[in-house]
Amino acid sequence: MIGPLFRREYLAFARSLGRGGLIRLVVIYLGLFGMYLPSSIESPDLALLPFVLFPLYMAGPVGIDTIAGERERGTLETLLSSPLALKDLLWGKFLFSVTAGSAFLFFSLLVSLGFRAFRGMAVAGPGAVIAVLFTSLSVSAFSAVTGMHVSVRARSSRAAQQWFAALSAVFFVSIGALLKLFADRIFPGLKGVIETALLNGWESRAVSGFAVLLLLATGAMLLWLSGRMRTLWKLNSFR
Repeated sequence: MIGPLFRREYLAFARSLGRGGLIRLVVIYLGLFGMYLPSSIESPDLALLPFVLFPLYMAGPVGIDTIAGERERGTLETLLSSPLALKDLLWGKFLFSVTAGSAFLFFSLLVSLGFRAFRGMAVAGPGAVIAVLFTSLSVSAFSAVTGMHVSVRARSSRAAQQWFAALSAVFFVSIGALLKLFADRIFPGLKGVIETALLNGWESRAVSGFAVLLLLATGAMLLWLSGRMRTLWKLNSFR
């Protein structure tokens, strides 16, 4: 049942954008990430950084729309009353959010690599590209489940978007602040270990470890979200 629900989420997403909006989204991603940024950044490794960061601002809003948007359109209660299993409902919405957050970036990454090679600029190696794809996927997954969480009790999509933006800012600022202020105090020598691990760039243990930690956090948040969605399902069944 996940397949039909995935298709339903895609059709709702396409309708919300409209044909013109979908074309503009593709053009913006290809133009900005596929051509403009690669030609503006000389370092091939640094040019890959946007492909890791920007899924955060694509998958999260899509995840918000799958719940808060459904509620605003008056279709969430109908969906909760349908014969769909709760796990299928949850996984369908989650997988679509991750796919939507990653698809544009993956395609833009291919365009970026081809554009840099066409201009005679240095291109990142296969190992770095695979590492970036894996990290980008983990960021998309974490962003999607966070967006779904904040939208469960949000009164509107706009309120959920505001909460998501605030949480994203707090997340990244707090990680940097904690590492800077407390890393050596709590775990002596941790700073040196991280610096050593980062010497290999995107293929470093620090980057892959960060991606794995995000996936583990995503799994834990999915379990939590399942409980919250089950509560909504029960409340709706008693109406």
